[in-house]
Amino acid sequence: MTIHTKPFSIFAVGLVFGFYLLAASVRGLDGAVATNLSDDALVLSSLKGTAIFALVFFIGHFALQRTGFSQTTAYVGLGAASAILVDVLHTPTLLWQQMIADGNLSTRLLVPALLGVVLGAVYRWTARTHEIDEDLDGLSDEYRRQLGDSEYTEDGDAGLIVHGDAAYFDGPLRVRTSLSSFLLAAAAGCGANLVIATIFKLSTYSNFKIGDKETYLNHDLLLQMFSGVLSGLLYSFLAFLPVIFLVALAHMVLRFMRQTGYAAYGIAGLLSSPVTIILTGGMAASVGMLAIIPAMIAALAYRRFAGLEPAPVAEDIIARNERDLVGKNHVRRKVGRVVMPSNAAIKSARSSRGIS
Repeated sequence: MTIHTKPFSIFAVGLVFGFYLLAASVRGLDGAVATNLSDDALVLSSLKGTAIFALVFFIGHFALQRTGFSQTTAYVGLGAASAILVDVLHTPTLLWQQMIADGNLSTRLLVPALLGVVLGAVYRWTARTHEIDEDLDGLSDEYRRQLGDSEYTEDGDAGLIVHGDAAYFDGPLRVRTSLSSFLLAAAAGCGANLVIATIFKLSTYSNFKIGDKETYLNHDLLLQMFSGVLSGLLYSFLAFLPVIFLVALAHMVLRFMRQTGYAAYGIAGLLSSPVTIILTGGMAASVGMLAIIPAMIAALAYRRFAGLEPAPVAEDIIARNERDLVGKNHVRRKVGRVVMPSNAAIKSARSSRGIS
């Protein structure tokens, strides 16, 4: 059983937990009195909880993938641990101290832990995929047979292996060049950058409270939020075309270097904008600086969207003379035959060398 990485599902479980934090703050379910935060600040606080839960859950999911754990108990434990950690970070320290002193800590953590258990189990159920039934032993035997057969082997590569109903390829690969993938990757990079920038920008508003001596009107806070999102959308629109160019540039450089890894694409995407600014003498530096992070994200997204393809073999050769089909170091490519009437050239060469 394989548990895939589904970003939207991770965000969905994080959003559910964010709504729980919102309800707990409004209704006083977290052990404190009902909050005096404004409505907008509550929403922003909930979004922060969503982002943190999704990040913690993703890190745990990545660790489980690397270690090979895919059992339901592992994801149930991950969900509970993520929920407890985010709830602890979301709750003020003084309230935790009070609950510990009152002996209510275990019951206080029970509700978010149970919710995390449910969210972890739901994610595992939605992201699981059944493994394809493959005859791995038979495939191994077929691979060895082709490697040992002079008809198939060439420099130790078996090439295309057909076994059962599937085909396998053992040969050089490269990342595909796809226009649609360039467009999608640029949109993903600009969109992700907008989301990140918006979360960081709006998180600064979540500490505003309505007190006795100072008020911060909800419509003023909402106006600032709206203007921040609009400015982010404008920057994303301006950076869209430059990001496409930068990702294409990074892709071509990596193809020339025969690199296909995600790390290589991430580094190339990160460096593409500064290097381009330097090589162009600072032209369009303002837009280029805005495109640094989107270009890195877009390069990673392009590597994911485009996928791999077999490296092309040599182009077909149109031969009109069989004499031309000799190796590049063949002596015939270094000397030309002299044609003279009555073989005069041959007689002259033999006589000069004393050959009869």
